[in-house]
Amino acid sequence: MTWLEVLPVFGIITGGLVVIGVGLDATHRLFHYGKPHRYNLDRVDYSIGARDEQILRNRAIKESPRRTRNEIKRINNLVKE
Repeated sequence: MTWLEVLPVFGIITGGLVVIGVGLDATHRLFHYGKPHRYNLDRVDYSIGARDEQILRNRAIKESPRRTRNEIKRINNLVKE
């Protein structure tokens, strides 16, 4: 078997591995809204994530009076404990 006969097989195998790798990364980014992988986070990413969650929670409370009442009840229950 010469190297010319091996090239198509090598190309197919390499192409398959590339498609799998790119597909896994694309699905991860799709399901996690473009955020970095969990094992790639450092302290700054965790603090930014916590800040963003707090901002979104405050925005949702501001836009919905029902959520405001629920949040007040939740805080009161935390204070009572």
